[in-house]
Amino acid sequence: MKITLDQALSLAGNLEDEDAISRFRGFVQGIKDVEDLGEYLKGCLEKEEIQYHKALCDLVCCLGPFLGFENGFDGRWKSHTGISLLLEVAAKESQIKIDDLMGRIEEVEKTVPEEDLSGVLGMYVVHPSDLDRAEEVVLEEDEVGQVRVVSVSSLLLLAEMAKNYDLAHEDVLLLLLSSGPVVDALIDLMGRLIARCEAEIPSLEEIAYMLEPFVSGGKTSGEDALQDLIDQGQYYAFGNKAAKNRIMRG
Repeated sequence: MKITLDQALSLAGNLEDEDAISRFRGFVQGIKDVEDLGEYLKGCLEKEEIQYHKALCDLVCCLGPFLGFENGFDGRWKSHTGISLLLEVAAKESQIKIDDLMGRIEEVEKTVPEEDLSGVLGMYVVHPSDLDRAEEVVLEEDEVGQVRVVSVSSLLLLAEMAKNYDLAHEDVLLLLLSSGPVVDALIDLMGRLIARCEAEIPSLEEIAYMLEPFVSGGKTSGEDALQDLIDQGQYYAFGNKAAKNRIMRG
């Protein structure tokens, strides 16, 4: 039986304590499924206590490997390309402090050898309800374009797309580096396009129904005909419109 968020936090203890932090981080590092990680993230978003915010910070950090980054609980995602992404997970309705994030960027640029670093980007991860407010602050204060803003829900959606549709790490970087300060709009567009494509793909039951008119003499069912095609490694394409009247060998 899967452990709940509240159970995990209860077993870890108060996350103000270093030992409790270590126990909780050990737990979240063992989460291998992005959907399970998403459940815990959504649970944290529903609560405003500091315990849940600290848990949220660690859970967000653990999204990194699903996007091809090396995870760091210090809030730094490292890419094999040399790009570093510095995370700042903001509590709901908290003040957005661009100066703090810019200071972290400067520190990494000064301390990491040039051969190990091809670029640094800062990213505020915010509660969905704070997205517009965070965007205003970044647009006003980030003159060099080194800071991005993304909601927890959109970052989770991106991780799910990366896993389910083999989105390459380089594609993730391109999305984060080339978008405007707010990444949500582009992630949302990608999600809607995928959902639309999935809605237009017929199910196996629908394909079997489409095959019925082409089964000779009623000696076999559409389901049997479909299974026969699959077994033989033959592929057929059906048009969405008038699918029953059009079949094409692939």
